[in-house]
Amino acid sequence: MARNFTDATPAERAWAELLIALSEVVQGDTLGAAEALGQAEASAPPGDELFDIEVAEAWLALGRLDAAERTMTRLGTGVSTDAGRRGLLYARRALAMGDADTAEAMARLAEASPRRTLVEAEIATLRNDADVAIGHYQLAAQNPDLAIEAMSGLSELYVRTGRASEALAPVEPLLARDPTFPRVAAVAAYALAAQGDRERALSTLATALAAHPREPALLAAQARVFFRAEQWQSALEAYRRAMEVDDHDVEVATERGIAARRLSSTDTAQHDALIEEARTALARAIELVPAHRQALVELLDLSNDTRDVTRGATVIAGIDEASITGHDIDLLRARHLVLTLAGASGVAAVRAACERHADDGELRVRLGQLQYQAEQWNDAADAFYAASTRETPLRHFALAMRALSFGRARREPSIEPAIDMLHVGTSTAPLTPTEEAYADLSRAWMEWHNEAFGRASIFARQALDRDPSNAEAMLLLGYVDALQRRDATERMRGAMPTSLEAVGWIALHTEGEARCEGLGRYVRGAPEGRYGQDARRAQAGCPQ
Repeated sequence: MARNFTDATPAERAWAELLIALSEVVQGDTLGAAEALGQAEASAPPGDELFDIEVAEAWLALGRLDAAERTMTRLGTGVSTDAGRRGLLYARRALAMGDADTAEAMARLAEASPRRTLVEAEIATLRNDADVAIGHYQLAAQNPDLAIEAMSGLSELYVRTGRASEALAPVEPLLARDPTFPRVAAVAAYALAAQGDRERALSTLATALAAHPREPALLAAQARVFFRAEQWQSALEAYRRAMEVDDHDVEVATERGIAARRLSSTDTAQHDALIEEARTALARAIELVPAHRQALVELLDLSNDTRDVTRGATVIAGIDEASITGHDIDLLRARHLVLTLAGASGVAAVRAACERHADDGELRVRLGQLQYQAEQWNDAADAFYAASTRETPLRHFALAMRALSFGRARREPSIEPAIDMLHVGTSTAPLTPTEEAYADLSRAWMEWHNEAFGRASIFARQALDRDPSNAEAMLLLGYVDALQRRDATERMRGAMPTSLEAVGWIALHTEGEARCEGLGRYVRGAPEGRYGQDARRAQAGCPQ
């Protein structure tokens, strides 16, 4: 609702609304601030660079990157009358996007000041340089106009760096002065929850919520208290309430997605709905900030878990566009490549990741799986052995796949020793049905190579009894059906989701629109595989 500024010019009204908004930003009254900013922009004085900078900074402080960028388009690219303030604005935008290097470069455009010191504290926080960040926050807090923002940032930093016992002190005097200030109450509750005092944290928020019942920052803080306690249902309900009021906070959207996903693992009745809620919330976070690392990582992990390879590919494209790297990204990318049956086309990327993370056993498992898909049996066996010599919960899986690779490579003398190695230490960690099935299948493939097809079939059926969805067992039994002139299509289609070899067989033995796509997948993934030459010849009839 527009305020009545008697006898004020449009420019004066705009500045009055902006000053109100800035005060509410400091307090953490995001609803009031957003309304005031909207009123201010409705009569924005044309060509007033400082006004536009202040408005954009306020939107960024509210977590509204979209609104900030809309405002920043008015700044243009001409000569700035205040290059330093503009530099700090662009630094804050870079911080919102997780880009510390650009933020630092932009901050250098400004002269030394408390504002620049606060930005430098946030840059150091993003870089996990806690000592530098603490010093900058403390220095910035000496300026009364920045004290709330600086002390709040310092408190949050203490929590993130495991110094929860120190986290309440920076904001406790501010809380005593006014316990209804949303920003201070939210930060204080975060600190109290980190100290294990959940009851006082919720009480602090209840006091502030009584004065601001729809304030999303307080609702989000309430959710975070429950989130820290792993009370996923209560956390999710609070995140939902916060986003019903305002769905522009990327952190709230990300955390809602995580909470929904955690709850899905225990609430079987609502599992599918919760997974969809998690997916939608994370997608909203990425819509708000396309380069948001945590949201991208969480959504890629979710896509892998649900075998949603199409969405996973889209997320990876976003990760690449934002130049996001890291050990976790390498792992998630490797899992995605295995799910897509990338085979040989994914080997180079995962091998490079193995070189970057020499002690990671899982990456070597994924390398072995890709080489197995490419029908590079001996290379796969080597990768699985390398995985088994490193710390990884997938050690037994790696050893089982090593035995299976020996079976496919016709290395008969190596199979039984490999199975013996697989069973070492199983008294404390018994084999899974899949791992037991792979041991059976290593023998089954050896019997197949020796043309003992009946024995091969027995071992394969035994494996399928242990693990009814085992693609390798269905593949072998499909070959048995074909050998005995029975229709192998059903077996091969059952194996297709996790067997590139089955994809190649189906592509060569069926017609239809999917034939050419299957041929292309096989040629890319297993160019030297058993169907490589036939698939390339068949591709000649496909549209170019």
